Amino acid sequence: MAYAAALDRERWREVLAALVDVSGATGAQLLSGKRIKGESLVSIGIDPAEDARYNQYYGAIDPLPQMLGTLEAGGILSCREAIARDDTRHSPFFIEWADPNHVSDAVFLRLSSSSDPLCALALGHPYRDTPFLRPALRAYLAVVGPHLVNAFDISRRLERASLEGQACQACFDQLGRGWMLVSATCHLRDINQTGRLILDEEDGLRLRQGMIEAVDPAINAHLLKSVAAGTGMRFAAADFGRPFEISRASGASPYMVRMMPHQTPDGWFNQGCDHVAIMITDPAREEQHLMHALRNDYGLTIAEAQVALRVRGSRGLRQVALERGVSLSTTRIHLQRVFEKTATHRQSELIMLMSSLSAPPRTGNL
Repeated sequence: MAYAAALDRERWREVLAALVDVSGATGAQLLSGKRIKGESLVSIGIDPAEDARYNQYYGAIDPLPQMLGTLEAGGILSCREAIARDDTRHSPFFIEWADPNHVSDAVFLRLSSSSDPLCALALGHPYRDTPFLRPALRAYLAVVGPHLVNAFDISRRLERASLEGQACQACFDQLGRGWMLVSATCHLRDINQTGRLILDEEDGLRLRQGMIEAVDPAINAHLLKSVAAGTGMRFAAADFGRPFEISRASGASPYMVRMMPHQTPDGWFNQGCDHVAIMITDPAREEQHLMHALRNDYGLTIAEAQVALRVRGSRGLRQVALERGVSLSTTRIHLQRVFEKTATHRQSELIMLMSSLSAPPRTGNL
């Protein structure tokens, strides 16, 4: 049940309910302690209104999170062990919240390591003559505890990886570039919003029965060969890693495609790479991104940004003027204003600046 919760955060409620049933607790909470403040993430058997009061106020004056911070992962602590009863009688937290909610002799199991923000599991119980943390319960938690710690660690790592993956995809989206993760057989495993738009257009690339394919058969054969070469530690095979173009039936500029191995550390269950990340540059989308960046970040007018973009294409000023239908002197004035607004002095510096605006993020091992 704990390992199922590692894959689905909502299932921690089932874990808490089972622990309440086994231990005889009045309720249970999954607590997070950011700095010295405690916060209930998930709770069972506690009035939702009281849970909200804990998060809004009483969690900040709960003395237990600070004490739990001294424990290693899997460490067990009870209120009775941590604080003398004479002290709790004069504590607003125990008088106003813990005692009324029958959790003043709670037992805690730390789930996170000492190097991570505090997270602990709490089993609530009222203060009575007999301690709630009896030997049988301590022994039970000593057996179950390591599994709860491992499950929580898996859950935390998966959530962090998901957030990092979303951030990575958002970076590519902001640059107007498609990002896809495919298996050795070109089956789609993950994709960003721009990549989805590219596939939906079916203009050079499309999705068929879960597989990425190029519309042109010859290009598709090369695509499949390149993806296969990028998996199973066969990076030296074929010409993996070299960018190539995918033509488009609409007549628009071809997509530029580059592949990267989806690298993960080697281990018993992971020998080599079995996925490939595909980055797709659409010149039209990239130009829109650059236009937006130049106007937003540097205050260029539409005319000035158009001149800058054409200069980036290694066009001479005379050709730029001809393409835009304006005089050469007007084009020179626009370019001079571009230099002033971007703090550049020559075309090579301007081109380098625009290259930095359109460069993909450094993602490391995807």
